[in-house]
Amino acid sequence: MKQLIVFGVLCVSVSGCDLLDDIIHPKPIVPDAKIDSGFKDQARQLGLSDAVINRLCVATKKIDTHCINTVNDNDVREVKIEYSMEQAVINKDNARSYNNSRVVFHLATDDSASKVYFENTRQYIQSDGYSYTWSEPEGYETTSLSLASDSDNPVLLTNVSKIEEVSTDELYETTYSELSNDDYTLVAGAEVMDDITTVLFPSLTYMLTLDDSLEPIDNSFAIYTGGHSNILGNFAPVIADAIEEVWF
Repeated sequence: MKQLIVFGVLCVSVSGCDLLDDIIHPKPIVPDAKIDSGFKDQARQLGLSDAVINRLCVATKKIDTHCINTVNDNDVREVKIEYSMEQAVINKDNARSYNNSRVVFHLATDDSASKVYFENTRQYIQSDGYSYTWSEPEGYETTSLSLASDSDNPVLLTNVSKIEEVSTDELYETTYSELSNDDYTLVAGAEVMDDITTVLFPSLTYMLTLDDSLEPIDNSFAIYTGGHSNILGNFAPVIADAIEEVWF
């Protein structure tokens, strides 16, 4: 009976019932996309429709979205949509890594190519007492875009990397690849974008040593793919639609 009385008091009005539902089933907080001043006007001038712009410029609980309108160091206007996945931390007994994933849809505003830019950054930190060595394995120069329709024949892109030995126990790696209208026509670019399931960046050969003893290679410490899979699962279809509107 007491429960019924409490429920009745809260539900004297519709808003009271809504309040009770929010207490029992709290709604997830989804952040707003960050949209630069003038972005939508610039995007319209470059050929994007309002419907596609509104679908591009949204965020999720785990993906930050920034719709960018700026002038770069070469005095050229840049209009792009940047999707960043929240950082993933992978812990091992002897090391851990911090992984960040980005996908950027870049609209051409001059003679430059319009492109989709895939980036992975990874920070490796060894546990106390361990040291590391690294090397680029065979095939490190290639990134694979895995396709839902043909998993045996991925799209191959050039992998560009920057590797920095921060200290004796820390390594920083940035890798990126581009899908552009220099290499893919409007139709082909849209079809590939709509078909990608994940981005497979190559992994460094990364080895740890403890007291001059080489640790076994741990294959589970490979490049993290979950970030790009999440971004593409949410935004690949609308990026494909945008490609159909603005690529040439």
